[in-house]
Amino acid sequence: MKPALTLALVAAHLAALAATTRADDGAALTTVSLEPRAFAAHGLAVEAERDVPAHRLSLAAALAVRSTAGGDYDSTTLGAGVELRYWLRRRAVWTHRPRGAAVGWYLAARLDLSRTALRDAMDTSLGAMTTLGTAALVGYRFAPWRGLEVRPYAGLAVRTDTGGGLPAWTRGSLGYGLALGWTF
Repeated sequence: MKPALTLALVAAHLAALAATTRADDGAALTTVSLEPRAFAAHGLAVEAERDVPAHRLSLAAALAVRSTAGGDYDSTTLGAGVELRYWLRRRAVWTHRPRGAAVGWYLAARLDLSRTALRDAMDTSLGAMTTLGTAALVGYRFAPWRGLEVRPYAGLAVRTDTGGGLPAWTRGSLGYGLALGWTF
């Protein structure tokens, strides 16, 4: 089975588990995050995460929109992603959360799909490109104040671009970022 299909099936199963998970001990199970780096690309990236503490896992879904072309051109990129996180110890420095909360070190597998459309100043379509990305990430979440979460992460990714009348182009890359959010 292809890795992307396996990740999608596991994500669907965990989404079903997360929907039925209850926080009997008062632990927060849902986190909504923004990635500040997206603002620099004239965009917005939002992520919602649901914790499944019984399995030391969490499942995140992301949506992104950005427009980075300039001058006589305009581009719009719409993207969606899903990320499965395995929490190693569930403890973190500078954190005030109940024992067992989704904090500390984690390993993650991520799948992203985006579509970029390019137009010129006369509003004529110049083509579109679809990008499929997979990534293996490591990250760390700490919660310094109430529901605030700070989550730096880094890893390796493989991206494949298709469309625009050009052959598919696959390349490896480094991925890194910082997410800021609120857990409730």
